[in-house]
Amino acid sequence: MIKRTIISILLLSGLSLAHAQIELIVTGLPKNTPKNASIYVSGDFNSWNPTDTKYCFKKKEDGTYTLSLKRTKDLMNFKFTRGSWETVECDQNGIDIKNRILQGNNNTTIMLKIAGWKDLFSPQTAHNTQAENVYILSDSFYMPQLKRYRTIRIMLPKSYAKNPNKAYPVLYMHDGQNLFDNATAFAGEWGIDEILNRLEDQGHPPIIVVAIDNGGNERANEYIPYYNAKRKYGGQADAYCRFMVETLKPHIDSVYRTLPNATNTAIAGSSFGGIVSFYAMLKYPDVFGKAAVFSPSFWVNKNELLKFVAETKLPANNRIYMVTGQLEGRTMVRTMEKETEQLLKFGFPKANLKTKIVPQGRHNEALWNSQFEEVYKWLFEL
Repeated sequence: MIKRTIISILLLSGLSLAHAQIELIVTGLPKNTPKNASIYVSGDFNSWNPTDTKYCFKKKEDGTYTLSLKRTKDLMNFKFTRGSWETVECDQNGIDIKNRILQGNNNTTIMLKIAGWKDLFSPQTAHNTQAENVYILSDSFYMPQLKRYRTIRIMLPKSYAKNPNKAYPVLYMHDGQNLFDNATAFAGEWGIDEILNRLEDQGHPPIIVVAIDNGGNERANEYIPYYNAKRKYGGQADAYCRFMVETLKPHIDSVYRTLPNATNTAIAGSSFGGIVSFYAMLKYPDVFGKAAVFSPSFWVNKNELLKFVAETKLPANNRIYMVTGQLEGRTMVRTMEKETEQLLKFGFPKANLKTKIVPQGRHNEALWNSQFEEVYKWLFEL
C-alpha cells in the first residue's frame, strides 16, 4: 500500500510538472530598445537558442510583452535576447547578469523588466576586462570550408616577446568572445587571460590560446556534428573542424612560435563547444592530442557520438578531461557518463581520461571559470 501511494505521488508530481504553465510578462524595456524589436527568451528548456520562434514574445496594446510556456523541469535557467547572443540582456551599466531562474512546479505568472541590452553599450561602458596580451588576430578571418568570416583572438604568453627562441603549446577554444572580455561576452566571461597570466607569474608553463568567435545564429550548426531533425540544427561540425585543421592551425603555426605536434595541441569548449571539441579529437586525433570538454550537451547527438566512439581508435597518449555541473540536469550528467563508459569500453586508457561532476555546478561561465585551472594543469602539466 505504501509503495503504491509513493508511486501515485510521483506520477501526480510528474503530471503536475508536465501540465504546469508559466506566463512571462515583460513590463519594461531599456529606453534605447530599437523600435519594433522582437524579444525572445532563451534557456535550458530550448537548448539556449536565442532565435527560437516558439519563444518569441507577443507585444500587447498596453506595451507589455507576454509569452506562455510549459514548465519542463523544476529548475529552469533563462535570459532575454533580441534574437542573438550579441543582443543579450545585461544590467543598466552594460555588465553581464547571471541566468534568471524559475523554480517550482506550479502554474505561475512572473512580471519582469529588462535593464539593458549588451550590444547597445560601448566596450568602455561595458567594463572592458581583456588583458594586454590578448589580441585580435583578425576580425574577418575567412573560413573557406564554411564560406564565412570570423573574428579570431589570440592570447600570447606574457613572456612571449622576451623569449624569441621559445616555442609554446597551443590551446584552441570556441566561443572566443566569451573567454577574455566582459565587454564582448554574452553571459559573463571565462576569465581565461586572468587565470593563465596568474599561473605564468607563479611559474607554470605558459601556452598560446587561439580563440574562435562563435558564428551567432550559426553557432549550433557549426558545433553540432550531426543534423538534429527535431531541433532543426547541426551538421556543419565537419566543415568547422576542417577549417581549424586545414586553414587556421597552419596559419597559426606559420606566424607564431608554436609546438605544432598533437602532444602540444589542445582543444576546449563548453556546451555545444564541448561537443565539437570532443568530436574534433575523434576526427583528428593526430592533430588534437588533448581535449577539455566542459558541460558537453551530448544529448543532442547522443547515439551518433556513441557510435563514432565505437568506430574510432584514439592514440593511447591522447588526454581528455570532461566536466559538468550536478545542477545541469540528469540528462547532461548521464550522457557524459555514457560517453566516458564508451571510451573505456573501446580501449581508451583510463589513466588518460578524467571526468568530474561539480556539486552545485550550473551551466554557465562561472562553472567553467572555476574549473579551468584544474583542467589546464591536468592537460599540460602531468
